[in-house]
Amino acid sequence: MLTLKNYIDVEVIPNARYKILSIWKAFLEKGSANASLVFRVYYVNVRKKNFISKLIAFHYKNILIKRYNIYIHAQATIDIGLRFGHANGVIIGRGVNIGKNCMIYQQVTIGTKQYEENISLDSYPTLENNCILYAGCKVIGPIHLEQGTIVGANAVLLQDTQKNGIYGGIPARKLR
Repeated sequence: MLTLKNYIDVEVIPNARYKILSIWKAFLEKGSANASLVFRVYYVNVRKKNFISKLIAFHYKNILIKRYNIYIHAQATIDIGLRFGHANGVIIGRGVNIGKNCMIYQQVTIGTKQYEENISLDSYPTLENNCILYAGCKVIGPIHLEQGTIVGANAVLLQDTQKNGIYGGIPARKLR
């Protein structure tokens, strides 16, 4: 299992010369690096079983919601390397699986077609490694985004994708 230090080294301050100063800078700024750091503190603590970790997770989840308007469900599975292009208005549903080194821009929704209390986790999208979701796009339903998929701004993706494909439009179709 990856630790918070691993996440910070890869996502928040890659190639930083003075890591401790870079961490404090990321905490004090209100930008994408801060959102990634706050998200990882939440994500690591929500998976722990002790009471203090749950309190820390609750606190950082509130920061994500209030400062950035980002909602990421605790049961979403997100691998290392997730970056927010512009941390604002991102929603990631309960059963979403996100691979390594994905980039998500503002106002992106990743979730299921319908909301029911006991909906299967298979009803949510899966993103493989190196996917890019541009501003305002919606990825909805039990679909699979292959490695390197790019979804254009304001597109509504309802179908599986091909490796390294570029998709856009409403509903999204393959552009290249």
